[in-house]
Amino acid sequence: MNRVLAVLLLLSSVYAGTDLNKFVGEWTLVAMYSAAAELRTCDRFNITLDGDACSCDGEPASALRFGMVALPIIVVEDYQGVAAALNRRCTSGGITKTMAARLVNDDFFVLYERCYECSEREPETANLMARRLPRKADLDALVGIDELRGRSGKTCGLVQ
Repeated sequence: MNRVLAVLLLLSSVYAGTDLNKFVGEWTLVAMYSAAAELRTCDRFNITLDGDACSCDGEPASALRFGMVALPIIVVEDYQGVAAALNRRCTSGGITKTMAARLVNDDFFVLYERCYECSEREPETANLMARRLPRKADLDALVGIDELRGRSGKTCGLVQ
């Protein structure tokens, strides 16, 4: 029994990678790259852990709740892990959607999702989330988002 529990915890942490508590809290969508039409920059999200069962490729996984919607999240350490993460099939509460998240630092993370009409240069939708609304100079100087530089996108109009 203990071995089964240890294996389940290990599988869950494989998909979670980084402590999901680092993503919990109030976040603002400050920039979108090849953005989904239904989201607007400057939207604020109260992100919480979701206790409902979810899975990726039939194995236990973790989800984050963005307001009313819980989404399975695969946390990646760097951009090179995004494509493999987005190729997994994840389900939570009847919603089949795979998202990858990468923590840039304590104040920023990038949320990726598969894009079916994107280009080779911009193979996925990327949403830059921030704990606090940054200044434009802070965004321009942000280290760790090289894959977003030069991509077409939309920045929150409140970023000055």
